[in-house]
Amino acid sequence: AVVSTQSTGTTARVRKYHQDYCKRTKARMSNKNYKEELMFKQLFEKGLKVQKESLLDARRAAKEDNDKARERHDKEMKELEKYYSDQFDLMAYEMDKAKKAKEILQQEKQLRLNKQKIHQRQKMKEEIEVLQENLVRSDEHLHFKELEFDKALQRIH
Repeated sequence: AVVSTQSTGTTARVRKYHQDYCKRTKARMSNKNYKEELMFKQLFEKGLKVQKESLLDARRAAKEDNDKARERHDKEMKELEKYYSDQFDLMAYEMDKAKKAKEILQQEKQLRLNKQKIHQRQKMKEEIEVLQENLVRSDEHLHFKELEFDKALQRIH
């Protein structure tokens, strides 16, 4: 009976040792799992944080790119507006210059025409004066011829 009691005590001790061992192993495993889970959780959180920062950086970069593209576009539009404004100003200047040149040519043409009119009037006046002088001379000549004719007729009678 003593052997059986020892064996029962040994079995109980072994069982108790085994239970303690299982509990400790379970606790260690739990603690190890907890540490692994904590480590994975921290790793996941760090990864998530890195992804968030990466996403924020990507958003910032995209915003900067958009801002730069908008600035380039605005600059190009302003350059185009300036170019066309300059072209319209140049065209207006050229049109004004052409209009003034046309007016000057018109004035010069009018001056030449007026000079020609004055010259023609003067020429006509001179020709009329010559004709009038010729007519007066012709009339005088005719009058003197008539007088001579009358004298000749009186001599004949």
